[in-house]
Amino acid sequence: MKLLSPERATQQRSIAMAVQQRWRWAALGGLLIFLALAGYALAVAGSARANSPRPVSILAAATDIRAGTTISDSMLRVTSISTQDSRHVTGTTAAISCIR
Repeated sequence: MKLLSPERATQQRSIAMAVQQRWRWAALGGLLIFLALAGYALAVAGSARANSPRPVSILAAATDIRAGTTISDSMLRVTSISTQDSRHVTGTTAAISCIR
């Protein structure tokens, strides 16, 4: 009755426990690597979003406005431009300079 001997059962249990312990350490290591990579990805995505140009709202003429005309709400519209679009910023600055 070697199959039911207590020596064999103890040996199999110790091997099974060692294998389970290795799997637990592997799972814990995998979880730590996953969390580290997720944190890195969030940090990179956050810094990329912070460096991206954000649009700025400005007032622009919706129609032609003649000199001496009282400006009403219907003559203006709100539009967004990028802070890196120098063509619109220069034109807007020139228009403001002409009004003064």
